[in-house]
Amino acid sequence: MNTRFSPDSSLAIYKSVQSALEPEIDRHLQRWGGKKTQWTKNCEVVKNFLQLRRNYLLNHVLQEFNLSGAAELQLRIEPPQSGSISLNSLTINAPSWKGLYFRDVPISLRAFSLPGYRFSSWNGVEESSSVFIRLNGDSVLTAFFVKDEASPYLIINEINYNSPPYLNAEDWIELYNPQDRTIDISFWKLTDFSNNSMFSFPQGCCIGPFQYLVVCKNQAAFQTIWGKDLVFLGDLPFGLSSKGDFIALLDDKGNVIDSLRFGVVWPWPAAANGKGAALALRYPWLDNSKAENWFASYNGGTPGFANTIRGEVDAEKQECQALSLSVYPNPMNSYAMIFVKGKTTQKCFITITDLLGRKIKDLYEGEIDETLLLNWNPSFLPSGIYFVILSTKEEKRIQKILIIR
Repeated sequence: MNTRFSPDSSLAIYKSVQSALEPEIDRHLQRWGGKKTQWTKNCEVVKNFLQLRRNYLLNHVLQEFNLSGAAELQLRIEPPQSGSISLNSLTINAPSWKGLYFRDVPISLRAFSLPGYRFSSWNGVEESSSVFIRLNGDSVLTAFFVKDEASPYLIINEINYNSPPYLNAEDWIELYNPQDRTIDISFWKLTDFSNNSMFSFPQGCCIGPFQYLVVCKNQAAFQTIWGKDLVFLGDLPFGLSSKGDFIALLDDKGNVIDSLRFGVVWPWPAAANGKGAALALRYPWLDNSKAENWFASYNGGTPGFANTIRGEVDAEKQECQALSLSVYPNPMNSYAMIFVKGKTTQKCFITITDLLGRKIKDLYEGEIDETLLLNWNPSFLPSGIYFVILSTKEEKRIQKILIIR
C-alpha cells in the first residue's frame, strides 16, 4: 500500500515506459493511422488511474474485511541519522516518513540505534524499543535516541570468504569504527566459535575514528594482492566456509560487540562465493545480520576503505554483474548476436518478449561457462521495442532492443 501501490512508485514506472514508447509513436501512427492527441489522452487516462489506484484499493480492502478505516502514520527519528525504524517489513532511515495503515490491524515497530547512540523512548508510547500499536486516527510517532559515548562499538563491515584463483587474498574480515573517537580493542577477540578458535587483538591495538581494520587469514597472501600500505593484522586461526559461516566480535570481557551469520545463496549475494566479489555492508547503520543489507563488492572488495564499488558509480548496477548481457547490433534489422559473459552452474534462461511482456521466443536454457554467443534472426518480427531477458534463480538481466524495418 505504501510502496508498490503508492502514486510515487507507480508514476515512476509509468514515466519510464512512456519515455521508452514516445519516440516510436510518430512512426507508429504513420504506419497504422491514428492521432497523436489520442496517444496523449490515453497517457493521461493511465496517469490518472495510477494516481487514484491506491485509494480504490484501500476502499476495497476496507469493505472486503469490514475494517473501520485507515489513518496516516508519520514516523520521525530524532536526532536525524541517529538510528532507524523497522515498520512491519519496511526499514525507515529517513528523518521523517509517512504512510497509510488500517486502524484495526496491529503495526509492529522497532527502533534500532546507530553506533554511538542508544534508543531512549517513543513519544506517547511505552519506552521499549519494540512495540505493537493500533491506530485510532492520524498519528505521529517519534523515536528518540541519545548519545552513548560510554559504549565502544565496532561493525563487521566487509567479509571475503572465497577468493577466486586470480585474486586469492584468502579469507579476511574488515572492521569499521563509526564513532568519532578512537577505540582501544586490546585483547578483543574475533571468532567463529568453531573448536574454540579465536583471534586476539594485541595490547595497544586501536582503531581511530571512522577508520577500518582488516584481519586476514594469511598476511602474506593478503599483502600480495593488496600491498603493504593497508592496515591489517593476522593470521586468523580459523577460516570462513564457502557454505556460510558465523562471525562474532567480542570485547576483552567476552561481551558480544557484533555478530552475524552470513549465507552464500540468495538472498545473500552469491557473487561473493568465488566469483571475484566480497560481501560488503551497504551502510554502517543497517542491521548486518540481514542479507538484504549486503551487496557484492566486485574486484575483490574494498578492504581498508568505505564500501563503494570499484569502477562503478551505481551500486545496484554493479551487483548484477555476475552475468553480463549484450546485444549487437542495436537497433537491428535482420540479425542479432546475443553475448553473455560470466559463469554460473545454475540453470539460465534467455527469452525474447515484446513491450507488453508477452513471450516471443525461448532462445536458451542451460548453464553458462565463461561465455555464450547466440545468433538470432528477428526477421519475422515487425518494427518495435522488444526485450532480451536473461534470468537465473538469483538474478535477472534485461536488455532493451529496437527492431527497425
